[in-house]
Amino acid sequence: MGLQIGGVEKPVYMKTYHWANMNKWRIASRKYSFKRRQQILEKFGGKCNKCGFSDVRALQLDHVNGGGTKESCAIYRTGVQRRALENPSEYQLLCANCNIVKRYENNEHRKRLQMEV
Repeated sequence: MGLQIGGVEKPVYMKTYHWANMNKWRIASRKYSFKRRQQILEKFGGKCNKCGFSDVRALQLDHVNGGGTKESCAIYRTGVQRRALENPSEYQLLCANCNIVKRYENNEHRKRLQMEV
């Protein structure tokens, strides 16, 4: 029996290749994620849109009109990042504090709880 990828059975050698080269793929994935994050930080100015905080460890990509949880579930993180680079008017860069304050002010924290019920 082979490996199932996208509902299609792949040969066993692909599975053994994957496991043998897992660290190679992890490293490549981390490099890609770091590069994409750098592109987003540069595109959005590298600081919080509200308070100007610039420590990159606390900066987060935020949907201007909310709805980020639904979009993240639908197209995953890399899809959201790609969309942010293509349509920057729909997104903003916020520090973690401003982002959570915005979620509470706009009652976005309740939407997540309502979606789960």
